[in-house]
Amino acid sequence: MKQAWMIATLTVMLVFLSTVPVFPDNYGAIAYDKNTGRWGYAYNYSSRGEAERVAVSRCGSSGCVAYNWFRNACGALAKASDGSIGWSWGTSRHDAEARAIAQCERSSNGLSCEIVCWACTDR
Repeated sequence: MKQAWMIATLTVMLVFLSTVPVFPDNYGAIAYDKNTGRWGYAYNYSSRGEAERVAVSRCGSSGCVAYNWFRNACGALAKASDGSIGWSWGTSRHDAEARAIAQCERSSNGLSCEIVCWACTDR
């Protein structure tokens, strides 16, 4: 009896889980060129590599590097007056920006940093 109940419960769970829609992951990236200050971003791409390629291409400089990538989230890039940068991702724009600023301020020995670029996927 107990085994039959467990089988019935597992069957119901499998049926329920098979009807839950599965959404594809969305990737984003931010590229930056430290020498020129140019930046580019991409969001809602189907792979990390594609998002990074688009961000670098939108940056428009041969020195552009994809510093930051994110999946179903937000990314941000911050810069200090001495050229130090910080980047991060987070579950919200605010979270990503706060983390990027904190990383930038650590790398610039406490100089104030400002957000250069941010992007969020739709999911």
